Amino acid sequence: MSEGFELPVSFNDKELNLPTRLLSTGYTYKLEVEVEQTKVLFEHDEERHWRALIGLDELNANKKISIELLQAIALAIESMMQS
Repeated sequence: MSEGFELPVSFNDKELNLPTRLLSTGYTYKLEVEVEQTKVLFEHDEERHWRALIGLDELNANKKISIELLQAIALAIESMMQS
């Protein structure tokens, strides 16, 4: 099951609306967020914070995504989940 929506993210004094899909498998779920034409998965870590996962193919393509942007996305997800 996957549902698409736009995730609003504030970053560098700009409002971004990033295409996002909910990926549900068994008892868990992940969010797939498209960041600069790269699909980044976000999932909970052991402390229930959101972490970003980028595939090896994406890393090998030398795609550079700002760590600060990934942190802003994780905060936006956290905020959305608390609402």
